[in-house]
Amino acid sequence: MTDTDALTAKLLKMKQRVEEAKDETARAEGALESAKKRLADEFSCKSVAAAEKKRDKLVAEIDALTEEYENGIEKLDSDFNWND
Repeated sequence: MTDTDALTAKLLKMKQRVEEAKDETARAEGALESAKKRLADEFSCKSVAAAEKKRDKLVAEIDALTEEYENGIEKLDSDFNWND
């Protein structure tokens, strides 16, 4: 193989890698757009930051309800002596 042939083969391989990278980039961009659409459709969030803020709010609500539930169970236990 001559130097020109080797260079041509190297350039073709580089071109193939560039095309593969372009395809991968397009797939990643499509997945990102799909995720953003899902955030908007299912959770009414326009950004990841908005989704994180909503998640934090929901986690706080769950924590408060869990505490309320546990306190209610403790009160029932003490009021009716169910632990005996």
